[in-house]
Amino acid sequence: MTDPAFTFSIQDENFYPLTLTRSVLDLRVGVLTIREKWQRLAVSQGIDVNYLHDILQLNEEAEHFWLPSSNTVLKELTQRDPQTNGCIKVSRLWDIFPILSNILTDDIMWLGQEISSIPPPNHVQHFGQHPLYIHETSDIEPCTINSTEGPVLIDKGVKIMQGALLRGPIYIGKNAVIKMGATLYAGCSIGNNCIIGGEVKNSIFLENSNKAHHGYIGDSYIGAYCNLGAGTSCSNLKNTAGQIKAWNMHVEQFEWATEKLGIIMGDHVRTAIHTGFNSGTVIGPYSNIFELNGLSPKFIPSFSWGGASAIRYNLENLIRDVHRWEKMKGSSPSEESIEKIKNLYAKFK
Repeated sequence: MTDPAFTFSIQDENFYPLTLTRSVLDLRVGVLTIREKWQRLAVSQGIDVNYLHDILQLNEEAEHFWLPSSNTVLKELTQRDPQTNGCIKVSRLWDIFPILSNILTDDIMWLGQEISSIPPPNHVQHFGQHPLYIHETSDIEPCTINSTEGPVLIDKGVKIMQGALLRGPIYIGKNAVIKMGATLYAGCSIGNNCIIGGEVKNSIFLENSNKAHHGYIGDSYIGAYCNLGAGTSCSNLKNTAGQIKAWNMHVEQFEWATEKLGIIMGDHVRTAIHTGFNSGTVIGPYSNIFELNGLSPKFIPSFSWGGASAIRYNLENLIRDVHRWEKMKGSSPSEESIEKIKNLYAKFK
């Protein structure tokens, strides 16, 4: 659901690399995108979208965005501090991770009643007092689902293979596959058509991305159409337990982030087997990462081809590979998206 009128302006630059390929409003935070959260509130509270645009001018050219909750009262936004009205201020992507479980819980409780949910099959071990929503079209093999700490929503067409371990709050998007023995901890938001194996904690995967094999990803944001090779893992904690620095692509300097931060990965990134990412690593979109010696550098530029001394991805080969990877997910890039790649390629010479 999108509306041309709903286009209030936020500085996308502070949310690179994810906003190199989408508006900040179309970032998924929890189950829903920022745009979808505001629009659902408008519909549920009978607010005209043009009025919503007017009252959200508080975001105009802001270096942050306000993330509403299901309890936000739209008509009070101009009268009350947004933070006292259920909104969360997000200035950088890493601000999300300490509160991701709370955001997921709010979204799942908001959306769970709307799906055609069925009780867990008898061969599924489920325990915990929070709700478990399983879409009637999902295929759930013998596995364990723990909703002690938060709800779990398994969406349309999901397949969960035997031996998987899920601990809520967790969202599994449409037609995603959770592989045998996968371990998903609290705070996982898995996008549509993703394939997930190994160990994942407190992370967002956008649509059509794969982490199909063993390896650990935690406190991370993974873009669309990414593919993590077997054994790819990230550090999300310094050995000193100190604050982690992350690269701001817009101002081209490091900034202090949080004590726990894995990787922030743009769209269409692929990694070779046994790739090891440093804590707080930022990876630009359309990169093919291989032949790293030890942990990665803290910043890998867009269109990289190789390891620590990566060269530039050949544009013709890149476009060929984008077509191949999207075909594997039953899709194909539009002429508009290919043109955007070419423009972005020219921007990052």
